[in-house]
Amino acid sequence: MRLRLVYLAVGIVIALGASALVYQLGFGPGRLPATLPQASTAPIAVPPVESPRPALLTAAWIGYKHRFIQPDGRVIDFQRDQVTTSEGQSYAMLRAVWMDDRPTFDLTWRWTQDNLGDPTRSRIGWLWGKAPDGSWRLLDANWGPGAAGGPVLNPSYLAPYEYRIFAREDRVHRWGELVDTSYKALHACTDAPLDSGAGRLPPNWCALDVATGAAHTAPGMSQGSDYGYDAFRVMWRVALDARWNLEPRAVRYLSSYKTVLLDSWHQQGKLASEYGHDGAVRNSNEDPTVYGGAIASFLVVDRNAADQMMSRMEATATSGGQDGTYFGTSTNYYEQNWIWFGLAFAYGALPNLDR
Repeated sequence: MRLRLVYLAVGIVIALGASALVYQLGFGPGRLPATLPQASTAPIAVPPVESPRPALLTAAWIGYKHRFIQPDGRVIDFQRDQVTTSEGQSYAMLRAVWMDDRPTFDLTWRWTQDNLGDPTRSRIGWLWGKAPDGSWRLLDANWGPGAAGGPVLNPSYLAPYEYRIFAREDRVHRWGELVDTSYKALHACTDAPLDSGAGRLPPNWCALDVATGAAHTAPGMSQGSDYGYDAFRVMWRVALDARWNLEPRAVRYLSSYKTVLLDSWHQQGKLASEYGHDGAVRNSNEDPTVYGGAIASFLVVDRNAADQMMSRMEATATSGGQDGTYFGTSTNYYEQNWIWFGLAFAYGALPNLDR
């Protein structure tokens, strides 16, 4: 049996919080009706491609399970006091589905339900770890972020490619509208000057006016307007909608905001790890983690640059023998996941699980 339904559960873990915020926004007239979203047949730069799973992805998955997933299904972030996050659990489940590893998916999903779940609300908390009293438990549910200026949104949580799957499985909720408002929110947050004077890259966080859909600086968020370790994921999620669904809005988005990253790559031979919302370098250090998002974008707008970046990412792999392969720093779970996601996209190893 195909894993479509379990993939649906994975996506909800990742996307439900952000989806609820965008779903409540009116964005004025022109919202989509509650119908299934239809893929465009217009030609785009990236055709859907699928290929056999490269050995590197398999070796890295073996290494990841060995280092980060406990026998009970908990994923540990060793660089943050051994906490567990809903993000870490969902990454493991996504990879398990694409690796056709049902036992690991079931194990990880069971731990998530037992330790992060609220069965009375069908919601997932985000942070589990050691409390001040020494007990290990859910530390923060954080189900409804917001601020006086409007809902606070992390644009990288938006996943239009997932909402199309949800629409086919769940005919009750209006997932089709969420595809439309997600792209409106992405453009609003990226185009708005926020606190930098110009919008050239998506921000880590922004706030949205419920009445107008206008974006402004997210209050209380340190470096919230920067393009950093949250925002780089926007490129991967939008590019996947282009590849899976031939979505012209995805291609237009990536093409509209390609200049800063492509210029940096062509001129410097690398990307900075963090940029301001206006494209100014914030942290000049190179970190292949962020290439996981950029490579998906480059595959849409500049294949030669994508091929160069793919080689750079592959060069971070180290074989640990029977313990499997890891990328970069062996204890950095975020780096392991995003280099894997980026390479899997480049290899064409992320088939649309709804087909």
